[in-house]
Amino acid sequence: MQLESTSCTLGSLKAGSRGRIQNIRAPEDERRRLQNLGLRPGSIFTLRLGPDRRGVVLESGGTRVALGKEWLDQILVVPTAPEAI
Repeated sequence: MQLESTSCTLGSLKAGSRGRIQNIRAPEDERRRLQNLGLRPGSIFTLRLGPDRRGVVLESGGTRVALGKEWLDQILVVPTAPEAI
């Protein structure tokens, strides 16, 4: 089980990292947009590309989603071990 104190921002992970979204710090309409893409608190993901100057590519639930660099500090995540996924 993961502890809240182990959370970090999406931008602090490296390509290949896996994790679980803990919180999205954004206005309601932007959070809803991410939820429509399948990204919500509790979602498990693998960071496929990035972070770099353009953003990241996440894979979650068999879907890949590209997020711009503005999201790197707004999404809090808990890194997980591969076997936890």
